[in-house]
Amino acid sequence: MMERTTEHQVTWDAAMLDTDTPASVEAFARSIHGFAKRLSPEQRAKFLFALDSRLYWMLGEAAIGNAPDGLHPKHRLMRYHDFFCDRVRRGERVIDLGSGVGALACAIAGRCGAAVTGLDWSARNIATAQARAHSAGLASSAAFELGDITSHRVPGAFDVVVLSNVLEHLASRERLLAMWRAWYSPSRFLIRVPALDRDWRVPYKRELGVEWRLDDTHETEYTRQQLSAELAAAGLAAHDLQCVWGEYWLEARPAATPRSDVPAQSAPSLTHEEYTRLQLERSLAMKAHDPAARARYLIERMIQHARPPAKARVLCVGCRNGHELDHLAQAGFTNAVGIDLHSADPRIRVMDMHSLAFSDGAFDVVYASHCLEHALDPGQAAREMIRVLRPGGIVVLEVPVEYGRRGADLWDFQTPEGVGALFPGAVQLWSEVGPQIGAERQKAARLILRK
Repeated sequence: MMERTTEHQVTWDAAMLDTDTPASVEAFARSIHGFAKRLSPEQRAKFLFALDSRLYWMLGEAAIGNAPDGLHPKHRLMRYHDFFCDRVRRGERVIDLGSGVGALACAIAGRCGAAVTGLDWSARNIATAQARAHSAGLASSAAFELGDITSHRVPGAFDVVVLSNVLEHLASRERLLAMWRAWYSPSRFLIRVPALDRDWRVPYKRELGVEWRLDDTHETEYTRQQLSAELAAAGLAAHDLQCVWGEYWLEARPAATPRSDVPAQSAPSLTHEEYTRLQLERSLAMKAHDPAARARYLIERMIQHARPPAKARVLCVGCRNGHELDHLAQAGFTNAVGIDLHSADPRIRVMDMHSLAFSDGAFDVVYASHCLEHALDPGQAAREMIRVLRPGGIVVLEVPVEYGRRGADLWDFQTPEGVGALFPGAVQLWSEVGPQIGAERQKAARLILRK
């Protein structure tokens, strides 16, 4: 069935061309398996996983060749056009950066009644896209320009910037996102990128040192955390982030600024002694409280969005008692220490959050739930939290918002952005506002920031 023709090339008998598909597949599989079994375990793994990457490329080529319209069947099967079209309104101006053969641009123009401009650096793609728009009767609403999206600016402003399987091909992505935001002044970006964590084979291929990318022109493939961090660095925040068909689809908007209708808050008129007495009384009154569901939820979000290792060094600020340390330990984080103004637990050190007695970079995680609103100077407390974090470490926060200043709650930051403003230079990995777990009539802001 198979014969060797040169030192590095093999061919199969021409009779295989007339063999039915199951039989030919079985013959190929047997010959490949027979060859692989003769290799060492490491060589076998590298060979088969490298072959898997080559097969993926050939599968795409075969699928396009078998498509009546020459369009990859993923457009039809994944229905990802729906994600974009559902988020564009009639009459909006849309720029599709890296528009390829124009399939998505034409779908948006035809289904949404939007005015779409596609920009691509391939003259062949532009010609195909223009022909597609003309045949669909969309020549007046779907226009295409030849140009490099990283240097060629289309005149005017646009409501929506579309980046469908584009970002992963580029370096300096944070800079480019910020540039496009400045150039086009969009209200939102609609983005689609490949997920690195789509399948176990991907990181394993990377470990083996064989090709792991879906396309060898990709500069990167994304984790959720990497995607959120790049957006944050460009002044954008992810909304409606979905992982479907091994890809991340999302809407990104310019990061909100603190609400201008909220009057600036003056510092509490307390001496340090008065402040310490007030907060100590509050902490002692809550010394038996177990924030179980609230703590578990925030720890789960920390694991989901930042993935700190179980051996991470964790500082729990304002933990009152050992319950939050217990919940961290139950999640696998046993290398944790707490601080508060009092202690009845050997794991908790008596300390003021404005002046932490730890060295710079001593921790991988600072966890502070319902703490910053009690600070006399939240900016100083935030600076101390950042100081004791190693570079790349994370701050995990929850504070009540739209709650007012009352009792020991000295600050109302109003929004996640109001909290995040205390940590200039930190990258936001995730944030949300929702009911406070266990006290649903109240709202809480939750954030994860990376130093």
